Amino acid sequence: MSSFKYTDRLKFEKLFDMGGGYVLWFSNRTFRDFFISTVDIDIYDGSWGEQPLSKANLLRSFWENASDAQVANVNRELLGVWYSLVEHKSETDFT
Repeated sequence: MSSFKYTDRLKFEKLFDMGGGYVLWFSNRTFRDFFISTVDIDIYDGSWGEQPLSKANLLRSFWENASDAQVANVNRELLGVWYSLVEHKSETDFT
């Protein structure tokens, strides 16, 4: 179980636009691929909650149940994806 604090999770949820059940731009396939390539976990294997769960709920479950090292790896890579998405946007895209 990770020690990722609730208040920090809320910041990441906002940053990754998780309010509607999504995580960034990921489709189900790319979300699975992301987790396999980052931490060698199939996020859709049923270990993270009863299916079907939204990508946001799967990530929340992962944050709660994975090791600190796994959570850190996933968050670091998600921040990289987020950064690559926003570095090409103008300020008007965020209003």
